[in-house]
Amino acid sequence: MLGQILALATAALLLLLAGGSVAAQGGGYARSSFYGEPGSVTINGKAAPPGTRIVVGVGPDAEEIVSGVPVLTDGSWEVGLFVVWEEVHLFVDGFRVPGGPFDVPESETAREMRLDVGVETDPIPRNVVFNARGEDMTLFGQPLPADMQITTWIGGERFWSTRYSDYDGRNWSIWLPTGAEEVSFTINGFPAAGGPYTADPADAPFWITLHADDPDRLPFRFHGPPGDVVDLRRLCGSDQLQPLWVVGFNTESRDRGWQHEVQVGEDGSWTLYAPSGTQRIEFFVSPWTHIRPERPRYSQRYEALPAGGERLVRLGYTETPIYVFYGDTPPANAERGSGEVISWIEARRGRVVLGSREVSPGDEYRIGVPYGTLGVSLWVDGRHAGGRLHNAIAGEPDLKYGSQCAKRVDLQAQTHDASAHPPDLLRRLERLFSGAGTAGRAALE
Repeated sequence: MLGQILALATAALLLLLAGGSVAAQGGGYARSSFYGEPGSVTINGKAAPPGTRIVVGVGPDAEEIVSGVPVLTDGSWEVGLFVVWEEVHLFVDGFRVPGGPFDVPESETAREMRLDVGVETDPIPRNVVFNARGEDMTLFGQPLPADMQITTWIGGERFWSTRYSDYDGRNWSIWLPTGAEEVSFTINGFPAAGGPYTADPADAPFWITLHADDPDRLPFRFHGPPGDVVDLRRLCGSDQLQPLWVVGFNTESRDRGWQHEVQVGEDGSWTLYAPSGTQRIEFFVSPWTHIRPERPRYSQRYEALPAGGERLVRLGYTETPIYVFYGDTPPANAERGSGEVISWIEARRGRVVLGSREVSPGDEYRIGVPYGTLGVSLWVDGRHAGGRLHNAIAGEPDLKYGSQCAKRVDLQAQTHDASAHPPDLLRRLERLFSGAGTAGRAALE
């Protein structure tokens, strides 16, 4: 249920940000449209406010969301269609428009419609939409800055969080399970006035105000200096990276948990505001704001003092990319008999195994090691098979992956079993790499 809600919500929000675009799959096909005059959209008998989203779904159960447009200021609307679409359904704030699925009009034609939805229609929506206009959202009486975090709570438990910058100053929306009770909202952890609400379809449409203020819990500023968070992933030549976030959270506050995240600045600095009085705050850094490390990277916990203020926090974090070795493996070893179907591939530094993989003999292997590792050797079934040692540092872009942190190394079968006693030359090279510091690849290979 939750997965369906979030999938539909995500699709609708993406369409909101795109301003009502249609799916790329329709490129080159003829177009038509549905449209309605002012006042032709109602929810529970009430005129749908401007900005109400009309969403188009395709398929027997509208499983593919392909378009979305807002109701215009005068109450009119128009949604573009591709003539190749079949079994078209329309939704208004989560309510399915009765009478569907609809046939798409012929090319270059338009069909006028009324969209009257509400609890009297069938079926009852699986989710209800709450909306707020940009001018109706403030924090301590001021318009929301771009990095504000809006969190939805159901029954005191965190349900979903979004950054206001994702809406580019437009209307904000959240899709909630039908019947959800004790719905409330916070902005950067500060409670928004109003509510609690119940997601009852009979009360739709929901256009609320989100004015967050708490004079007893003024913002407390945590910040890191320039260079506090270092991102080495760009050394690999990628220009499409998830940004790094600093996430502050606790699980023992009076709000049954608090979390806020901010994007790291270009200079590696960051600033995160927490409600004053929030205790036992922990921080982590990640490209994903919802995935915490299995083991806390920072054992220290912080307190946002009740009287307000600020504190410098040095995380000293470095995001290290993974360097990839890949290539062909030797064919099956006839000496081991016809039952040999798996080869064990290892990447080592000295006797330390950095990574391992099982592959069928002759297939391509792929092993990642921490960026910056020097003197990496590659092994097949306990035998050194790479022919040399390698440095996991950026070099020329790889022909296959295009990354500067990937290298093709085809492995060859070796007759010397060096699992316990590596050759003297290999030992000398490993000692050389161990004392090589940060010397460049060209100097070491």
